[in-house]
Amino acid sequence: MTSTSIGWGTRLAYGIGSIAYGIKNNGFATFLMIYFNQVLGLPAILVGLSLLIALLFDAVSDPLVGYISDRHNSRLGRRHPFMYAAILPTCIAYFYMWTPPDLGQTGLFIYLTVMAITVRLSVTFFEVPNSALIGELTHDYDKRTALSGLRLMMGWLAGVIMAVVVYRVFLAPSVEYDDGIMNLEGYKSYAITAAIVMGVAMLISSLGTHRAIKHYSKPDAESEGHGFSFMQNVKYIFRNRSFRAVFIGTVFSSLVAGIATTLQLYFGIYYFGLSTGQLGLAALTMVPSAIIAFLGTSQLSKGREKKSVVVTLSWISMVLSVILIAAKSAGILPENGSTDMFYVVALATFVTTAVTISLSIMSVSMVVDLVEGDERNTGHRAEGLYFATFSFTAKIVTGFGTFVSGALLTFGASPGTGELMSEEVMQGIALPYAILMVVLHIASIYCLRRFGLTRDGHTDNLQAVQKI
Repeated sequence: MTSTSIGWGTRLAYGIGSIAYGIKNNGFATFLMIYFNQVLGLPAILVGLSLLIALLFDAVSDPLVGYISDRHNSRLGRRHPFMYAAILPTCIAYFYMWTPPDLGQTGLFIYLTVMAITVRLSVTFFEVPNSALIGELTHDYDKRTALSGLRLMMGWLAGVIMAVVVYRVFLAPSVEYDDGIMNLEGYKSYAITAAIVMGVAMLISSLGTHRAIKHYSKPDAESEGHGFSFMQNVKYIFRNRSFRAVFIGTVFSSLVAGIATTLQLYFGIYYFGLSTGQLGLAALTMVPSAIIAFLGTSQLSKGREKKSVVVTLSWISMVLSVILIAAKSAGILPENGSTDMFYVVALATFVTTAVTISLSIMSVSMVVDLVEGDERNTGHRAEGLYFATFSFTAKIVTGFGTFVSGALLTFGASPGTGELMSEEVMQGIALPYAILMVVLHIASIYCLRRFGLTRDGHTDNLQAVQKI
């Protein structure tokens, strides 16, 4: 199969598959903490612990699903049986996670933990096989960056647009709720809407890529790679220095994103004094930002080594992660809640989003480039396993990142106030938050600099497996 065998309709359907993951990820990272913590009354540290427990299940389920789909052989191919089977469970589980019955604190903690595990597991059975299709759609070094960009852009846009709807419609201030963020019914309306959109997107992506099943690779039962056990395969890919570099580096950068995304509502409302309406408008800047990142990243990477681009973007991301806190500490930001403050936060959101998405696009592209080297050495393609481990790093966003955020919120709360938030509380959190952001960025850059696969090396691998 050549990189032009699959039409743009199929590639677009591939990109649409990320809509479900984008909505789920945004819901987990942006609203889940404040909903269960401030609205339902579950302590922040317990919300974070619940999602951390769910993350531990992902540590096993993600690579296992990738391994199974790599080796599955049916008339529907390697990936599609799992994609179709995941649609209905994902929608049902996501809705019920946001609509818990009346429970005590312990019961609510258990409910959230069980539902978070269920949602993540069902999404995994779609996301891992679906994302792994990129290795079949194109083999070109630069086109993979563009296709990764398409998928990530659509996921981001879906999450952002849904967030704007939540801010401006479901959680808008009203007569009953001066602070729209406390509107219990608004979250239920969000749950219904999100579940429906996720299901439709998953179905469109599955049907849209179904027509190209005949072009996709099939597992070779006689290859050395196919004979590996699950643990042997995991050990094999982790022996690859380039894979370790991008995997561990992405863990650190995903942790940055997880902490920042979970706390953005708290900082926006309690630190910068913005309303939910203003935050919705600020979030809306992510739409053009995601489009610019999609269009610009592939151009930025052309003729350059992917590692150098990622390292440069990581340094920029580090500065952006602390610049507003530094400016506020220096007393040079506008008055809280003012129009000027809104413009500052909106601009920072726009730029930060573009850099974050570009980093994600490049990281995905770096991972998929390793597939042909694996095929060259073993005779077996393992996109599912590679993308499962990458999917796990993305879930750091709503797992360990949310746990750390909950710990920061609990640590910063004033004695005797429970977890009632205020500007003073957020000021106490700001400095350790900024220090943590810098440390995590530096750790990520240190790892990413050890990625060794070059443009020429990728070409050699393609020639060896007869893809060009």
